Amino acid sequence: HVPLLKLDQLLLRSKRELKGGHIKLSLAKDLQSPVVEALLFSPSPKLVNQIAVGSQYQVLCELQWNYFQQKKTIQLLIKDLKSL
Repeated sequence: HVPLLKLDQLLLRSKRELKGGHIKLSLAKDLQSPVVEALLFSPSPKLVNQIAVGSQYQVLCELQWNYFQQKKTIQLLIKDLKSL
């Protein structure tokens, strides 16, 4: 089993739609904090429309390595997302 993390009061800094209907989110504690990338797989169109840049969210996620262009970074795989 992979441990799940509950993160509160994360600010959505950006949102981008990927191929396959997945969403890539950039989240941070505030405007001055470093950003962490997060993936939301196959969200409903209703949820996609409700996700607003500048809003705060509670996120249930697991940590995951992202290997892209010979770089290894940590990202969040979102299991659940709730607006605060």
